[in-house]
Amino acid sequence: MSLGDIAISYFGSMASVGALVWIFKNWIKERLIKSIQHEYSVKLESHKNELKEKSDRELLKLKNQADIEFEKYKVRIGPYSEKQFERYNELWVGMVKLKSGMNELWDRAEESTLKSFSRDLKALGDTLEKSALLVEPKHYEELIDSIKFFAEYKVGKQSLLTFPQVVSSRR
Repeated sequence: MSLGDIAISYFGSMASVGALVWIFKNWIKERLIKSIQHEYSVKLESHKNELKEKSDRELLKLKNQADIEFEKYKVRIGPYSEKQFERYNELWVGMVKLKSGMNELWDRAEESTLKSFSRDLKALGDTLEKSALLVEPKHYEELIDSIKFFAEYKVGKQSLLTFPQVVSSRR
């Protein structure tokens, strides 16, 4: 073997070893990068799961706290709202009864219908007075105005009832 063949063989081997070292170095580098990426991905997923569990626990805690506060509110305000509804319902029934009495009085102006109308009007006024704390101020004022209107209607009808008697007694 000649010195040229040895040199070519030597440089060829060195190039092959260099290429293998370069390939091996890149392969190791890629493996390390992927290993680190995988490790971080696992840690990231673990961290996400921890955060989700923590936020779910906090949300559940807040929901439970909100439920408790709502129950306290219902206990504190619930009976008021229920009573308020009952009073409004009583007042509504009284107003409907009064309207019916007014229509009957309009159709048939007699002493008996006027007395019935007067009782209904007094009952509605009493109910409103008993309900004053549970009725919204604006509604209270509107109902008082309605009762005054009905009272004026009663006075007008009472005048009509007594008017024929006055006219007939003058004759």
